[in-house]
Amino acid sequence: MKKLLIATWNPAKLEMFKNLLDDIDDIEILTLADFEKIDEPVEDWDTVEENALIKARYYCEAFWVATLSDDAWFEIHELDWIPWVKARRWWWELHENTSDEDWLNHFLEKINHVEKEMLNWSFPFARCLYLPDWRYYFQKEYISIRLSKTPRIPFKAWWPLSSVVHYHDGRHQLDIPDDDPFWHEQVKKDWLIKLVENL
Repeated sequence: MKKLLIATWNPAKLEMFKNLLDDIDDIEILTLADFEKIDEPVEDWDTVEENALIKARYYCEAFWVATLSDDAWFEIHELDWIPWVKARRWWWELHENTSDEDWLNHFLEKINHVEKEMLNWSFPFARCLYLPDWRYYFQKEYISIRLSKTPRIPFKAWWPLSSVVHYHDGRHQLDIPDDDPFWHEQVKKDWLIKLVENL
């Protein structure tokens, strides 16, 4: 059976990857908790592809196992594309371990001056599969979605942005059940399965 390390400490993201890969029978999913604790890599490049590569290569070379990593950020058009790359830290204004509630409050404060109720935002993300023989493969996407200034509670743990996300068909992030083959989730699943075919 092939082994695949999902290189993230985010429990929500880890669960997402496990759900997206649950149809594949010949892959054993490993997590960082299965290995000796080491320092985290420094993600200091300028694109989602580069940062995904940093993480995947770092953990693959540390543990000598095929590694999948991703990176993403979002850009609010009405805020001149901020927060950009450091989305969780809001361009270094917040600590990396800021709570979901504090992050959401910070977000609402930042957009409070925007007169319209719905804002436009972009969500670039990339995944990198890095193999012990130094081959690596990328997958990337760029999604445009809308944000509301009025959050809906409760939000999904580790995803505070989910409380304000609205999709192109009018549905809200919190209205979509986990088993709904929603368009961009299905795209992500199809692409991810294609990516891990390189194992």
